[in-house]
Amino acid sequence: MKRVFAASTSAFLFTLLGCGEPQERFAAGMADAICDRMRVCDKGQYLDSYFGHGDCRSSQEADLLALIDERAAQGCDFDEEEALDAESDVRDMDCESFYEAVYVDARLVESVWTDCAEEGEE
Repeated sequence: MKRVFAASTSAFLFTLLGCGEPQERFAAGMADAICDRMRVCDKGQYLDSYFGHGDCRSSQEADLLALIDERAAQGCDFDEEEALDAESDVRDMDCESFYEAVYVDARLVESVWTDCAEEGEE
């Protein structure tokens, strides 16, 4: 039930943030999810690094937009369904998983973008 609610919430946020491209909506939603987890799981770093949630979200969103540009330059395809799942997964993550952040990075690279050219390919 919780996962269904989280997925529905993510879908609602994507609809609410409906302006712009799917990648831009992903960056905004994922940035919000990351900042929520950071505020709960790593509050000291969060308070040291950001003036508040808006500052955190802007910074994280800028990083994700840069990653989106990088993936586009590699010719990757963006999978909107996987993006919704990735955001939901981050929102549902326990603090240990979030702190390790390995899963988040793998999920962003491995699931959200597909058919990326290998490094050195043109």
